[in-house]
Amino acid sequence: MLLKIKDIQPVEMKLKKDIISLFKNKTDGSSALLIKLNRIIKNGTGDKRYLGLLLRESRKHFDDFAIIQNYLDEIEKELKNEETLSEIIDYYNDYNNKVTGKIFENGKECFLNVSKILTFSNSLTVTNFLTSLYRMNRKLEVIIAESRPKNEGRILAKKLLKKGIPVEFITDFSITTYLPMSDAVIIGADKILSNGNAVNKTGSRALAILCKYFNIPFYVITSKSKYCNESSYQSEERDLSEVWKFSDKKLKVRNFYFEEIERKLITRIITD
Repeated sequence: MLLKIKDIQPVEMKLKKDIISLFKNKTDGSSALLIKLNRIIKNGTGDKRYLGLLLRESRKHFDDFAIIQNYLDEIEKELKNEETLSEIIDYYNDYNNKVTGKIFENGKECFLNVSKILTFSNSLTVTNFLTSLYRMNRKLEVIIAESRPKNEGRILAKKLLKKGIPVEFITDFSITTYLPMSDAVIIGADKILSNGNAVNKTGSRALAILCKYFNIPFYVITSKSKYCNESSYQSEERDLSEVWKFSDKKLKVRNFYFEEIERKLITRIITD
């Protein structure tokens, strides 16, 4: 349970607001959340009691994200070793730059003759990959599905547009129309299970199945930090009001955020 405001100092109060804001973030991908969490933990290292609170609460709130769980494992292991702890935090402070280049170098050959890519949801890893790809191929166009119910696709579209990348924005159920026009599909991942299956935003599995039907390559772009020892995934239901703020005794609203995509549906997992 989080500390009551009256029980914490002003500096801790600011950190508490930061971490609560992060817990409420439902639109960033797991890599972006990790980078923000690392900054908060860096600021909290001076107070071991509060740091312990941050770690415990983060463990519970980000249970779907393997990259954050692995990060928390590293931090907790070195809590008593200040020098090593500082090195871990500094590494993740520049995590984006360290991992981005490796992933792109390992996957760019798959996209040498690609001019139109379709993607789904919002992912920092995918953003970085598409940005690097556009530098290599100025003819690149990206089709982005809206990604209901939180419309994360809009966030990704704005990021790419700021970088000058042409974007075609579509509704989720327009994917069947636009997929045959695409050369490839790429998505991010929140977990890679021990059986090789990927876990990502709901809708990703349907997209992978459609790619098999239309014979379109389906790539997962992710970092090694998202691999975990779990062999299966049980999706949890989230805030139902995000789907529909309406109540009726005969109405059942469902809102599952993530789902498992079988390895056989994935053309290749591109990682660092």
